[in-house]
Amino acid sequence: MMKILIGIFLAVSAVNSYGAINYFSDANNGYSQSGVSNVSKYYKPIELNKGIKQNLEYLKPSEKVELIYRNDIHQGINYVLSSGYRLVGHSEFLDRTLADSVFIAQAKKVGAQRVLIHKQGVTQSSYGVEDDLNNLNHGYHYYAAFFVKDNFFKEPNALGLSFGDIPLEKTKLYQRNTGAYVFSVIQNSRAYTSNILVEDVITAINDKKVLKREDVNQIKDAELKKSKTLNFTITRIVNNEPREVQIPVSFN
Repeated sequence: MMKILIGIFLAVSAVNSYGAINYFSDANNGYSQSGVSNVSKYYKPIELNKGIKQNLEYLKPSEKVELIYRNDIHQGINYVLSSGYRLVGHSEFLDRTLADSVFIAQAKKVGAQRVLIHKQGVTQSSYGVEDDLNNLNHGYHYYAAFFVKDNFFKEPNALGLSFGDIPLEKTKLYQRNTGAYVFSVIQNSRAYTSNILVEDVITAINDKKVLKREDVNQIKDAELKKSKTLNFTITRIVNNEPREVQIPVSFN
């Protein structure tokens, strides 16, 4: 999950990299003459291993797809992840105003219950046929992320966190390169009720140093064989200064 989340942030922050893209006509409700939308055309699935896939719960035939529009894509991603969902794919493209049905169709195709959509205008004025070969009136940059329910966080020893390396731009703030940076906390999970927060950095578990993200689960699983309460050493930013705090997490 850590690699996935990092991939999302990179995709969100990147300038559109697809070059010349065909804009579909509003008359076709977001679909080209071939019947394929840009949402589908530029959809990129996330590579997930078998262990992750076995915990995923996909959209049921009678279930409705929830569309979530957000101006702040980072906050939107954290909101969906904290509700116990996992990213399974995303799509980035340019197009005219699209109907909700286009996103819902792709969600049903991949089994996603939630779609996070970021829409931003990329034209300053209207264009006519003479000015734009695609007959574009108003253009938008779209980023759509597709999520499914993840039951992994219901496992007996699950922490309820998604974490990764400390973002490069934050290493000076935390005054460190090592540790596991918390991207999201699942509501009502062990981490949530223990008051581990988003943007905390896990630096040790039971005094065993956490140098990289892979260390968290390795140390946690090893220490749980000795005790059902683990002490997490956290670096937290308080009043713009890094401060070390101790947080006990019970697995009883």
